[in-house]
Amino acid sequence: NMLRAEEALIKKIDNLLKIGMYAAVLLRLVNIFAGMYFTVVADGFYSRAWLYPLSMVYMFVVSAITMILIIHGRKKMEKMQIVILVLYVVAPTVVGVITMMKFGLSVSYGVITVIMLLMYCIVNIEMSLKTMSAEKELNLAAEIQQSILPNVFPPFPDKKEIDLHASMDFARAVGGDFYDYFLIDGDHLCMVIADVSGKGIPAALFMMNSKTVLHSIAMVSSSPAEILSKANEALCRNNQAEMFVTVWLGILELSTGKLTAANAGHEYPIIKKLGTDAEV
Repeated sequence: NMLRAEEALIKKIDNLLKIGMYAAVLLRLVNIFAGMYFTVVADGFYSRAWLYPLSMVYMFVVSAITMILIIHGRKKMEKMQIVILVLYVVAPTVVGVITMMKFGLSVSYGVITVIMLLMYCIVNIEMSLKTMSAEKELNLAAEIQQSILPNVFPPFPDKKEIDLHASMDFARAVGGDFYDYFLIDGDHLCMVIADVSGKGIPAALFMMNSKTVLHSIAMVSSSPAEILSKANEALCRNNQAEMFVTVWLGILELSTGKLTAANAGHEYPIIKKLGTDAEV
């Protein structure tokens, strides 16, 4: 998985590992009768013959195959992964060969255990650093996204005829939902509730673009329907990702209290009068 090897290569490696495992098991069975690389002597001790390295054949097959994989996939790997796998292969192999040649015994399995623990620690440290970095970037993106939404209340202290408040919690760190409100002129307040398709960073980017487009078009258009129609044309232009946004947009005339709205596939808002049940 770390080397991202091709499926055909993985199958070949799997067959080689099976051969190595079968050979190791077979040699141990044969050794019971032939004593070809070690024999049990009195008091439970055993002596090693010159073919003793055969008992380690499976470990050496695994090490050799792993080294081949490293050489084959080194261009696709990160430096930390190369270090981890080289340690995993080189350390037990070298130590195993030296101890067998010098002392007639092998501590390779113990070394492999230690190296695997080391790999576990290094991999988890590397993954933790990547996760921390990704979380930091997401948190920064969430702060940027929240900051572009209107968040000062009351928003229009000099307009005593209206009281306005809005808030939103994203399902994830960042998302595609958004709201907006702004004065088109001294007597008309534009309000927007919208939801971009998808989640995460792509939705957040399209959300920012949609918010900007709607705001710009609303300042020069005469009606909610015209605003949504022109915004649709602008957002569909060069939209290779084929993302979309549902929008409810209303314009409130402050002097009369008349609200004119248009809906582009979005859920309708709930309108509630004091002392009455809510109506959609």
